[in-house]
Amino acid sequence: MSTTADKLFEKYGLVMEVPQIAEHLGLSNETIKSMIVKKQIIGRKAGRKWIVATENFAIFLSSPDHEKQPKFEFKKGAKLII
Repeated sequence: MSTTADKLFEKYGLVMEVPQIAEHLGLSNETIKSMIVKKQIIGRKAGRKWIVATENFAIFLSSPDHEKQPKFEFKKGAKLII
């Protein structure tokens, strides 16, 4: 695991929400939601919230072309316990 991922895990845990990503990147919540919908950042809607695995966000940050496949994917029907 990369140093970036380690630091993100320490600060945010396993899952990040849109406001956390927006703050980290200095972008609006709407921009982050749009990036998730466009699959620029791999995430999933959980109820009313959009969530992103911290590892997927670390991959996004380390990949200039954002084409790498995430190591962790949310499985359809899986339950998220926060």
